[in-house]
Amino acid sequence: MANGTALLCLLLPLGAVGWGCGADAGLPDIVVFPDISAATTYEQAAAILTPAGFQPVLTFGDAQGAIQSVSIDGQPPQVGQTYRRNTVVEFTAL
Repeated sequence: MANGTALLCLLLPLGAVGWGCGADAGLPDIVVFPDISAATTYEQAAAILTPAGFQPVLTFGDAQGAIQSVSIDGQPPQVGQTYRRNTVVEFTAL
């Protein structure tokens, strides 16, 4: 069991109906934003983000162009910040 899951399981009341521990416990599936600083194009960033559990989307530009901006809900993501799995990461690239 991951440390975060164990902590959440400890905080739940004993005998709570509909709750449990583990991936199928109804708890949010959280992923950590990876370091994409080495990625110079949208395609390179997408190759890092997709297996990390994010949904990269090119909102404007060329997938092989230089990354101009990266955002989640209009804000720049920070390495190590946690998000729900399949969070959309928007890119512009030229």
